[in-house]
Amino acid sequence: MAFDLQWHVIESRRVDPQQGAAVALAAFIREFEAKGWNAESDGAYGFVFVNRDGERMLLEVTPRDPSEVGAQSFDPYK
Repeated sequence: MAFDLQWHVIESRRVDPQQGAAVALAAFIREFEAKGWNAESDGAYGFVFVNRDGERMLLEVTPRDPSEVGAQSFDPYK
């Protein structure tokens, strides 16, 4: 998912379980870089901030359901 810094969902997609989270995030980062965004890290922890022209957003791979409006949490160590 891609979020602005106020947690509004910019873009969401399903991860193919055969592909895996790390591969999906790397592809997502490449897509944003192709649009002129700069990744601020390598995404090793399942998320990365990207920036372009003073704007920043968060890209992450998470089991969060973007259609759920209630609080959601998960433990990445399970």
